[in-house]
Amino acid sequence: MARLEQLGHRLEHDLVAALEDAGWDVGPQSQTSPEGLVATHRNESFVLRLEVAPLPTRSFIEAMLSRAVLEAKASSRALGMRPLAVVGAASVSSRMTDALRAFAKRCLDDETAYGWIDTRGRLELHGSSRLEAVTTVVSRPGPPRSRRLSGKNTIFSDLGQWLMKVLLAPKLPPSLLSAPRERPRNVRHLAHIAEVSEATAHRVMSAAKEAGLIHETDGILSIVDPAYLLERWQRTVAMPRISASATWILNKRDSQAALDHALAKKTRLDARQRPTACLGAFAAAERLGLGHVRGVCPHLLLRDASLRSLDALGLRETEPGEPTDVFVVRPPYPESTFRGSVSHGGIWTTDVLQTWIDVSYHPARGEEQAEVILRHLSSPERLGLET
Repeated sequence: MARLEQLGHRLEHDLVAALEDAGWDVGPQSQTSPEGLVATHRNESFVLRLEVAPLPTRSFIEAMLSRAVLEAKASSRALGMRPLAVVGAASVSSRMTDALRAFAKRCLDDETAYGWIDTRGRLELHGSSRLEAVTTVVSRPGPPRSRRLSGKNTIFSDLGQWLMKVLLAPKLPPSLLSAPRERPRNVRHLAHIAEVSEATAHRVMSAAKEAGLIHETDGILSIVDPAYLLERWQRTVAMPRISASATWILNKRDSQAALDHALAKKTRLDARQRPTACLGAFAAAERLGLGHVRGVCPHLLLRDASLRSLDALGLRETEPGEPTDVFVVRPPYPESTFRGSVSHGGIWTTDVLQTWIDVSYHPARGEEQAEVILRHLSSPERLGLET
């Protein structure tokens, strides 16, 4: 809750600064209602209500915008002003802004002004020409941020991500993430159970502590705020790229069934008993019992995406004009990806955290699938992200 309050204070500060720099007068509704704001510019007056989404997902953002609308309307009727409802989040993607415009067009009346703001400087307001002219958040001296994400390339390096999975593992069942469940007493112990060097563990944990992501209490290392960690994780890591499009050497009626059969029969394990090939993205979500989007060409993750590796599975690269049966991906973070992978019925898939990160980038309904996974992770018996 403290993190959400800090985010709200920061976004309100930036929103008020942007309005004032554009010539608006912004102040409290009354001394008895300091949480409500009134924004006035010449002959236009709005009751302003900002609600902050705890996670930057479509369901949370739309819900918070709806709440802001109800609160702004309730006050605006008494004051004889128009309502201005604004939703804030750590990040609002371009796809999200398109969805919000469509949501507003479908659900809001013409009298209600609305908008959104995030910590990356994205601000958009709708409802009048003067509001629409306020498009940039101007940086001003204000409340200091209590957290700094320094050393992000260290924290979310390949082995850095693996260490974060190890810290989160005690809250997740083995069916969703392969990782030791022992709670690390200190950095040296973490390095031991995660099978990384002490130097790597010290480097990652030092950067994570400085960023406010990790703390050490009563001899136990733990995540300060899983929601904040996941938000930063998703925004920092590189997008998985398709290395090749492949088709079966022998025609198959059901590409997913053929891929499952090939992986069950031919997947090799490395020295740590981790696979060198596994399902990813939507196919992985389906295997994890969290499938939502179907009909997408399956993604195959390979440590070695060579032609020889494809041939061993009965695949070959597609020729121009040929349909694709399987998308082949060489993951940008192979250690974290394959160390965390799980086996379901002899078929290896990416773990739930990796699957969530990977599908969130996918243009074909990836955001919907990511939300389904995030809701599953949000339950109190798991990561409790909503608490």
